Amino acid sequence: MPVPIRLLCTVRTPSALEATVIAALADIGWQVAVRADFDVAGLAHVRHAAGSVPTCASLEDGCA
Repeated sequence: MPVPIRLLCTVRTPSALEATVIAALADIGWQVAVRADFDVAGLAHVRHAAGSVPTCASLEDGCA
């Protein structure tokens, strides 16, 4: 049975409150993945996401 796709998009790095909500979604079973540009801001975005959701994967890792 296919898993429904839930998509949450943000512009820029999520705030602390948004990161908390995204972490809560991961806690209830959402697979969280991040995609960002490969520049200073994008790498900071990925580090922030991984710090908020340790199970976070990269879309470039083929988890889409």
